Amino acid sequence: MSEHENNTSQTEEARHEVEDSLKAFIHHQRRAYEEAGKAIESLLPEGFRTHSNEARKEFFNSFKVLLDVAIDGLERIGKEVEDIVEHEEDDDSDASANGNAKSRIEVE
Repeated sequence: MSEHENNTSQTEEARHEVEDSLKAFIHHQRRAYEEAGKAIESLLPEGFRTHSNEARKEFFNSFKVLLDVAIDGLERIGKEVEDIVEHEEDDDSDASANGNAKSRIEVE
């Protein structure tokens, strides 16, 4: 094995060691987070957890209602704008068909 191949092999081994250590660190951090959550949860009475979950759901539902109303309003306004633009286009085409359209004539 050449010196370059040997260095490459050692570098790969070191990289794998670091990756494995990082994975182990992340695993232990995740477990610590989960256990801390369980510890805090165990301090809270069941009624509190039930009501706080319901409060969270109601909070999100309130924003859902608000957003639905805003979306409906925007859709209605968009439809009104489309109708106005369509009506103006019809008026423009009617005016030019009837000869009522204004045009400039250059006179020498």
